[in-house]
Amino acid sequence: MRVIAGEYKGRKLACPSGDEVRPTSDKVKEAIFSMIAEPVVGASCLDLFAGTGALGIEALSRGARDCMFCEISPAAHSALTENLRFARDARSYKLDFRVLLRRLRSGSGIDIAFVDPPYKAGYYGEVMKMFLDYDIINKGGLVVLERHAGEQQDYAGFLPLRIRRYGKTQVEIYEKATL
Repeated sequence: MRVIAGEYKGRKLACPSGDEVRPTSDKVKEAIFSMIAEPVVGASCLDLFAGTGALGIEALSRGARDCMFCEISPAAHSALTENLRFARDARSYKLDFRVLLRRLRSGSGIDIAFVDPPYKAGYYGEVMKMFLDYDIINKGGLVVLERHAGEQQDYAGFLPLRIRRYGKTQVEIYEKATL
């Protein structure tokens, strides 16, 4: 696993052994950042269920202003901490995602959120509802969901912009409604 573009291009990322973490493939990462290219520069990001931090680090490498990372797994958080040693403006939290989202609340100023939970856990609806209820995502901000292909839903307060399938992985990009 490596950073594929930008300031940190080519840097290798630590990844715990075993199947606790499902790293985003380079192909899917490239596709995500091709779809959201311009909004990344200067953005404040959140990498929820961060694992090794590959998506948030890629965003920082491509010009994001800052990124918060949330990962509860001890093994994944250890790899994340190692990976963030070279990253600027990164904050890491070893918490349940609900705790972090409750702390953030209104005015958090998140422009882009990456959400890639364990596929079988089914946290997508809960996360999207918390984003809306606590006003965490800026109006016009983006939420990038990565999930098992064929499981797309609609979320109140968010407009689907793009849905792409890459083998068994599906990437969905939503914009927070500006109304």
